[in-house]
Amino acid sequence: ARLTLFNLPLRTRICARIDGAWRGASAGGSPNHDTYVDNPRFLLEVATDSNLSLELSADAKLPVALEVCAVDGGAPPGALKLPLRSGDYRTGFCRVEAPLPAGTYQVVSSTFEPRSESNFTLEARGGAAGRVSLKAVPHEGSGLIRLEVRGSWAGSNAAGCPNHGR
Repeated sequence: ARLTLFNLPLRTRICARIDGAWRGASAGGSPNHDTYVDNPRFLLEVATDSNLSLELSADAKLPVALEVCAVDGGAPPGALKLPLRSGDYRTGFCRVEAPLPAGTYQVVSSTFEPRSESNFTLEARGGAAGRVSLKAVPHEGSGLIRLEVRGSWAGSNAAGCPNHGR
């Protein structure tokens, strides 16, 4: 495989910026954990087609990542492979860069391990000022109560599926 290096623009315009934090229940960790749904989420609204870069900055020792998904048909089918991901978790900083069609997107910021607390900044760069916005939204499980039931399967209650005749 070939490797190509290129210079990034020295000054890319910040068109939207929001500060956030992973604290308590909102420090959900990676998709490997059922608490991933508790991570901070943001609504990214793009008014016109834009080449955007989303950048997440956090504690330099904390592995972080971003995921971007279309909301309400944000991207036309086939135009962009969604979800977009920043790749492997990287310490302190990650980035997603893509040409985004006009639309509404959900951005999820996460740490690798649950309960890893830190402040962070999310910036959208490269779009036209006033044509891109970021705002915090409640997580998927907002308002729901987490309930853990402990028990074990034994004898008469370990029936399996209906295919096993019990």
